[in-house]
Amino acid sequence: MKPIESGVLKFRYDYNYLVAFKDRKKCGSKIGKIFGHCFLYRNITATTSVRIDPSLGGTLIIPYKCNVKEIMNDLAKDYNIYIWTVKHEDVQKPNILMFGSCVGIIKNLLGIRKPWILIPRQLEKYIKGVLNG
Repeated sequence: MKPIESGVLKFRYDYNYLVAFKDRKKCGSKIGKIFGHCFLYRNITATTSVRIDPSLGGTLIIPYKCNVKEIMNDLAKDYNIYIWTVKHEDVQKPNILMFGSCVGIIKNLLGIRKPWILIPRQLEKYIKGVLNG
């Protein structure tokens, strides 16, 4: 991928992300106990994936030597998980009102342009509503 004018990356393919939401009651941090937390996984190849986990200390990008389907089984007991497909045209429009929170960064990666979604619970409700039609 190469940068295009105004710093927007142009993606040529659709991507499937596994979006994970942790209930606020199960979070360890004080902020997490109030709002909850969200992060995502994306396959890089058939045998590797990457976890993108925005938090107060910055955004962690952690590579794994397994695919997202294998990760789903481990996450299912502690997280609500959803598969979200991002079309390349959805990430072409920069999100002007983006906060540096886990929700802001995840919304931007998923191409979701809803300024009223500010906390993980709202993002999860939106994703669930779209996926269920």
